[in-house]
Amino acid sequence: LDDPSSESGFRYVTAERHIEGRYVKFNGNDGFVNENEQSEAGEIAAAFSHFSFDSTVGAELCVDIQGVGLEWTDPQLHSRKRLFGHADLGAEGMRRFFQGHVCSALCVAL
Repeated sequence: LDDPSSESGFRYVTAERHIEGRYVKFNGNDGFVNENEQSEAGEIAAAFSHFSFDSTVGAELCVDIQGVGLEWTDPQLHSRKRLFGHADLGAEGMRRFFQGHVCSALCVAL
């Protein structure tokens, strides 16, 4: 979009398509873990977050998993070096996630 008031003269807009169904926030970037969501998708989301930490040898953690079933949107990364913007809470965000996370058999399998 043209925007003469911005430094570059234009502005970017990001949009996602609507995901039909029951939208669930499985975990958040502030340490929130949805303990009420006892679905397979909830277990997979929690294990995926844990896996992202293990697969990066503790350098990054993908959180703020939300969406419909296994179709997720708008995640946040925490990183040791805080590379991913103001919502990247670094090691503190990682600590908060693991404080509320309970490993499942899926975590162990990954």
